[in-house]
Amino acid sequence: MAMNERQGKAIHFLLQCGTLTIQDYEQLCPDVNRRSLQRDLKKLIESGLLSEVAVGPTDPTRHYELVGLRLIAVT
Repeated sequence: MAMNERQGKAIHFLLQCGTLTIQDYEQLCPDVNRRSLQRDLKKLIESGLLSEVAVGPTDPTRHYELVGLRLIAVT
């Protein structure tokens, strides 16, 4: 899958921080409307790079993670 520049920013952010919200993505790409950013994330999910973590369609805690890189807390 060829990524656009915005999607590359999202992946880079995820590698640094572990999770990404739509609000984080809006801060990374302030000149892009939310709907375009949502489409970018959807394409990354469909390609198998991201997973969406949410309880329901309007979950305010919805966030995105890289597939296979979920961090495990060690106690």
